[in-house]
Amino acid sequence: MLRRLIRGLLVSLAITVALAPVVRAQTPPTTPSLTGETLTGTVPEFEARCNPDGSGTIFWEASGAATVPYTGTFREVGIAFISGTAPNFTYRVFVGFTINSNVPPARIFGSKQITVPGVPVTCQVSSSRPFFVQRVPYQATIRAHDETYHDAGVSNFIVTRPGMGLPNGSFSEDFTSTVGATLLPGGDSGGSTTTPESNSTGSSVPFAFPLNNE
Repeated sequence: MLRRLIRGLLVSLAITVALAPVVRAQTPPTTPSLTGETLTGTVPEFEARCNPDGSGTIFWEASGAATVPYTGTFREVGIAFISGTAPNFTYRVFVGFTINSNVPPARIFGSKQITVPGVPVTCQVSSSRPFFVQRVPYQATIRAHDETYHDAGVSNFIVTRPGMGLPNGSFSEDFTSTVGATLLPGGDSGGSTTTPESNSTGSSVPFAFPLNNE
């Protein structure tokens, strides 16, 4: 299972990086950005590999329904690395996602990543409490109307692991674009290797796992 999750994530990230564009000024497109997009579903795959000191690695796969502006289905695969020295760990989160939209017809490939240092929370093998990540930078490529668009912004998502009253777990996410969907010249990707920017805690904590003692 672990190898399949990692393989799926790497494929998603590779597709997004390969399609990430050099954004040029274009006529405003009629294809919408991901602002307002909501994903809700279950977590059919979840695995936590935690060390005695609270560090570890967490893998998950979520799938379900996508709703406006793109209505259809989605699949998302993520990995969270918890490293450093207790009690202040560093979290690195990498996520790949796809949205297959029926209305309007479109296919969306995306990736997200964030690094959060100095957070006093830990990896847990079993917990009834969900974890969440806020304001994670995303990059997305939208293919619609025989054209290709680039979008970028932030998302918030929450993952509840299977069990503890939820046999299949639960997942929800929302998106806010910061640049709007940008039409690429000739529908081409432009060939850039843009990488999603990292974020840090600043004055707030955008990433949270439940504490061991809660």
